[in-house]
Amino acid sequence: MARQGDMRRPRGVKAEFDEGWVATARGGAVLIEQAIRRLGLRRALREELGDGPGLYGPALVAEQLIAGLLGGGRGFQATEIFAGDRELARLFGFGPVASGATVYRAVCAMAGLGQRRREDVYTEAGPHLASLDIFGRPLRVPQLRRLVPAEPEAMSEERGGVLRALLSRTAVRLGKSLRAADLRLFGFVPVFGDGTDLEVRGRCFDAARRNHKGDFCLRAVTVMAGPLLLGLSVLPGNSDEGRALPAVLGRSAKAVKELAGKRPVLALLDAAFAEREIIETLGTLEWKFLVCANQTSGPLEKMALGQPPWRWEETGPDASRGWAESAVLTMRHWPEGWPAPVTVIARRYRKEGEFVYRYSFLYTNLSPEDLPRKHVRKHGFASLLWQIYGTKQGRENTFKTLLTDMGQHHPPSGRLGASEAFAHLAAIAANTHTFIARRAVPEEDRGIRHWRLLRDYILIPGVLVMQAGRRLLVRLAGGGLPWERKRRFLLAQSALGGT
Repeated sequence: MARQGDMRRPRGVKAEFDEGWVATARGGAVLIEQAIRRLGLRRALREELGDGPGLYGPALVAEQLIAGLLGGGRGFQATEIFAGDRELARLFGFGPVASGATVYRAVCAMAGLGQRRREDVYTEAGPHLASLDIFGRPLRVPQLRRLVPAEPEAMSEERGGVLRALLSRTAVRLGKSLRAADLRLFGFVPVFGDGTDLEVRGRCFDAARRNHKGDFCLRAVTVMAGPLLLGLSVLPGNSDEGRALPAVLGRSAKAVKELAGKRPVLALLDAAFAEREIIETLGTLEWKFLVCANQTSGPLEKMALGQPPWRWEETGPDASRGWAESAVLTMRHWPEGWPAPVTVIARRYRKEGEFVYRYSFLYTNLSPEDLPRKHVRKHGFASLLWQIYGTKQGRENTFKTLLTDMGQHHPPSGRLGASEAFAHLAAIAANTHTFIARRAVPEEDRGIRHWRLLRDYILIPGVLVMQAGRRLLVRLAGGGLPWERKRRFLLAQSALGGT
């Protein structure tokens, strides 16, 4: 039996610097560099954004920002991981590294926003009562107060078109490098549209509005094909998602067509988008759709209650949801003001301990002939559609890469246009992560979150060595790494074409 006195713990610990040993803590970032090369990202940035005058052109700043976000940096300060680690900057071929302030100015220029003078941003703070900090010391009285314009400083349409084209181009290039299964659902290319609130703190955000919870926010509306972000808009808080989505769908349609080829497209949308304009847009694009119709459940529930019992197809209990029983049926409905009727897939269910049914509804233009025959025979048409719609939850999880890992859940700028320009570059970074996580890493790690990619693949100390023929070799510290972790890294590098 081991005792505490038997442990081989050192009597003390201490750190010192070895000036002769030059290394980077992120030696595994060679995978990010290889992915950037494989996707032709630098060329796309140069051709869409241009090199521009001066030391820090738009293409270079965008590249450093995207690489910084993938390397674990945050916001406009994402490039600081290169400024504080010159070997990491050397790995990516960066000379001078843009500071956070430089990145901010460049992103504003990408959005078509001019630089502001101090007097345009601040005014006299006015009188303040004396206050103390937690130690009883007088707090410094603020001298200036930030000015927030009455109208949001939105991104210009011209510059927005450039960034949207860049996102679309890189997403299509990336999508063609993924496995076919990543962009397929029962023979369809699944397109997922959604809106989400972006949290803001303080009073410096020109487009902040209160949401239904009373919190200040901006609102993002996005369109994805499979796991890839194809289009997005950042809007003032509490904007109507239903009115904003058709424009984003229209701008994303070309990229969807390039990815889909001759395959049909299936749009999966939640209840916020059960509106005529969106259904008409989907019809114009000739896409199939499954849209939650619970926001119009009043008339639909009356219709469902009037259906004869024999029309309901029993689907049984579901312990995971606490359902004692459930059933589905198909019916037709012509919403007021719509140009044509739509198919409604109804579901009723009764929870354990309850005595009344609850209802949910889907709008669709699918027919049994659109779906695999064997699955329709096995589950029934209506039940199968509910199963397909259930995959939307998993697609919502793909937002975590953009919102959480790339920091878009907390917009970095009080200027709406700068936040939207940043969001497009963050979306390119998120798509690049998707490429690495789904195309490069071995099967057992496929689809891993970005924090795991950083922990297991990127954060490996390495020393850079220049070989003959100007080939850069990163010697990773493998002596203390488990064999399994080294195996997975080498497999990922091999998949990216590294030799």
